[in-house]
Amino acid sequence: TVTLIKVWLNDKYQDITRRCEWSALIDYNYTFSCTAAGGATYTLPTRFDHELFVANITDGSKLDRYNEGNWFNERATAYNAGRIFSGTSSRYIILREANQILLDPQPDATKTIAFPYKLAYSGLSSDSDTVAISDIETIMELGAISEGMAYKKQFQKADYYLHRYEVELARRMGQENSQINQKYQFIPEGYHMPFPTRFSGESSYDTI
Repeated sequence: TVTLIKVWLNDKYQDITRRCEWSALIDYNYTFSCTAAGGATYTLPTRFDHELFVANITDGSKLDRYNEGNWFNERATAYNAGRIFSGTSSRYIILREANQILLDPQPDATKTIAFPYKLAYSGLSSDSDTVAISDIETIMELGAISEGMAYKKQFQKADYYLHRYEVELARRMGQENSQINQKYQFIPEGYHMPFPTRFSGESSYDTI
């Protein structure tokens, strides 16, 4: 039972970390340098879950996020001999399978990229471990009790504790998102409209 309780608590801790943009899990100050010699791809930071935004703080410009599909749809014609031209990066893709971020265009000079991101879930293992998010211990316990009751086939009690878990978690997320000095609004980001391209593609006119 002691072993199972640890599993159930970690299950709920993982669920809670994924439900919200918890401030305690945001690495706000992370930056990395991109260089002409470094190419277009760079390794993602440790415990990367997802980025908040990406910006070139050397030049003061934001990079637009693309996924693999719409990036190829828009940028496939820019390929020349297996690579994309160099310049000041204005787009990026998160390549999760490779654990990399791809910058487009490939940098032609050294730039500093601001890359604040949310930390991924990290399970509790030692008895001395503590959760990163404040005031969620009781919520985790309610969720773990629900799983324990279900394990014992006491499903009505399991449903009761699961309901309490969801109510308390919703209340805690509301406290995180609706503080006295801030407002919270979810604004979905739309698909990028295709941008104008040169008649000659990405090659210079003297190469036509």
